[in-house]
Formats: sequence, structure tokens, C-alpha cells
Amino acid sequence: MKLLVMVVCLLSERFLMHSMSYQRFSWFGSYFQRINQLVEKNHFFANPWLRLGAIVLPIVLSTAIIYSLLHSIVFGFMGVVLSIILFFYCLGPDNAFYPLSDSKLKNDSNIRMGNYFASVNRQLFAVIFWYIIAGPIAVLTYRLITLCTSINEVKLQATQATDVLEWVPARMTALLYLLVGNFQQGFSLFIQYILAKPAENDSLLSQCGLQAVKSNTEEEVPMPVAENLVEQALIVLLVFIAIFTLVAWM
Repeated sequence: MKLLVMVVCLLSERFLMHSMSYQRFSWFGSYFQRINQLVEKNHFFANPWLRLGAIVLPIVLSTAIIYSLLHSIVFGFMGVVLSIILFFYCLGPDNAFYPLSDSKLKNDSNIRMGNYFASVNRQLFAVIFWYIIAGPIAVLTYRLITLCTSINEVKLQATQATDVLEWVPARMTALLYLLVGNFQQGFSLFIQYILAKPAENDSLLSQCGLQAVKSNTEEEVPMPVAENLVEQALIVLLVFIAIFTLVAWM
């Protein structure tokens, strides 16, 4: 079931939902303002970790209750539908298949591609990882925490939590980049980063992605090539998941 959910959502993200995908979390800023107004006068929530919990938990708990009540209806069909909705909604917040160009970095393709390789982990691969490991509610929790990294009041705490949650997915993603790209050139760099602190996740993804996509350090590679590497890495991951699923059924 999980493989079906991922394939349906990823195909929709790739071929159907181009502009709509950028509007998924437009409501989050207003939601935070309302929550902040409720908790700012309570000294209990002066602790930023508790404030982060106050932002994330209401949505997570209410969604978990709805999911637990409805997922078994019609022989589990509602569970599949709800999983598709949650998984698809938690992709992003940008569309990894159609990255927005950064005008500030227009003349520096290496930095632009490096940022892209790092951001794709948060947009796609970490979502897949947490869905496989812990299901749709875990994916929703992860996405809400990542959204809080843009909120000044809890930015530090949300960033620290996000870095920890992305520690394993970042290494999985970097290895996938190398498997479909220049493995020999980038593997030594991967080994150097494999036990690095969570705060260095983006550096690992950026540098391994660049090593995987280039044949030499002086080469200028266009962004479509980087996008193609990401798509190939995603296909390999889905193939691995399909193989493990078949083995589990045997």
C-alpha cells in the first residue's frame, strides 16, 4: 500500500500539480499568528520548545484522531485515500521537479545546483523516508516542524529538530545521488561526512550532489542535468522499496 501511495503522489507532483503545489502551505503563517496570540500571554510557553509543540501538536493530534477513526472504513480503502492526501500534501513546500530559479545566484550554477540538491532531500526524500518508517502522521509532523524553521520565535529549535530528523535521510539521499551519478568521484567525500553533525546535512547533500553530477571540477553543468539526477535517484529508491516489499511478501 505504501508503495502505491508514493507512486500516485509522486506522479501527480511530477506531471499534474505544477503551480498548485506552491500554494499548499500558504495558510501556515496565519495559523501561527493565531496560535501565537493564544500562547504569548502564558508564561508556560515562554520556552521556545514548548511553543514549537503548541504550533505542531494541535494539527498532528487532530489529524491522528481523524485518521485512526476513518482508516479502516471500506476494508481500509479510506486509509489509502487519507494516506495519499497526507503524503501528497506534505511534499514540498516547493515542487522539486520544477525548482524556482534564484536570480541572486543566476551566474553561479554550482551554488544554485548545490542548494537544489540539499533542498530536494527536504522536499522529497525525507518525506519518503519518514512515511516508510513511521507512516503519514510522522510525515505530517516532520513537515510542520520544517515549516517552523521560517518562524523567528522557534526558528532555532525547529532547525535543530529538522536537522536531527534529516540526519539519516540526508545520507540516504547523498548515497542515491552517487549511485546514479559519478560514484567513484564522490564516495570518498561521502565517507568523510557520514558521521558528521546534523547541522552539516546540507553540506553533505550539496557536495555529494555536485560530485555525482560532474565529471570534473571545472565542468559547468546546466540545471536540467541536476534535475535529471534527482529523478533517477528517486526511481532507484522506488525500485529498492518495491524489491523490499516483494521480499516481505514472500
